[in-house]
Amino acid sequence: MKTMLALPLVLWAINATASVSYYPESTVAKFTNQKTSQTDLRNEIFNLSEKIHIKNEGTSDTLSDSCPDESDCSEQRKDMTYQEARELMFGDLFLVTHGNKKYSVKEVYCNIEVDQTQGVGPGKIPNPNVINCEHTWPQSKFSKQFPSELQKTDLHHLFPVDMKANSTRSNNPFAEVDGKATHSNCQDSMIGNAIGTSIRSFEPPIEHRGNVARALYYFSTRYKMNIDATQAKYLKKWNAEDPVDEAEMKRNEKIMQLQGNRNPFVDYPELVNRL
Repeated sequence: MKTMLALPLVLWAINATASVSYYPESTVAKFTNQKTSQTDLRNEIFNLSEKIHIKNEGTSDTLSDSCPDESDCSEQRKDMTYQEARELMFGDLFLVTHGNKKYSVKEVYCNIEVDQTQGVGPGKIPNPNVINCEHTWPQSKFSKQFPSELQKTDLHHLFPVDMKANSTRSNNPFAEVDGKATHSNCQDSMIGNAIGTSIRSFEPPIEHRGNVARALYYFSTRYKMNIDATQAKYLKKWNAEDPVDEAEMKRNEKIMQLQGNRNPFVDYPELVNRL
């Protein structure tokens, strides 16, 4: 019987043992061995989400292609609809409760708080003319190897964003840019050319840059795609400058409960520099 595993939040100081049961001992050994090749690291990270986790009491998971009868197993959900993904993203992962059934969602590109007047609430999708569901890895650049719906609904790269900023970002890569503010009410992100290049790019707010980096490296390894050199340079920089915080750890834990897999780059952010 397959069940979801709800794991407790652990302190950043012991991130290497975060949700230790999720990571097989052989996987941790490869993560901590500096001689592990990029190819082996990518394969190991891919298998964490692609394969079934057989839960072992008192020790780490075993990865398998099937779940034996009477075993406690978990795996990444393959049946989530886009409607459900947005309800979970807006109405759970990023929902802030202010007491007396008052709610808000703070979008991540302009740092604008959207409240109940725009349809915010538990399990609700707010007004799409105000706030959108951003696919950090653009839909137009999804992998052809995997179902589009699986990539579209993967909560690890979905974030709430201002509608105008979402349109401006479009499918442009991320970088630090020589450009202008996204729009008059959004001074925290910029659009322009990546510094020293003619590559039109989008620069997110400082406090969201690390999240972008870890989300993109997750998506790259999960769906077997490469990150271009210019973008990778900035993502590695941002991963170091904007480290994992408590909010990102909590989100990773909750996605594990809702979707059945983790983002290893949140638990082991040092992996970014090794790919």
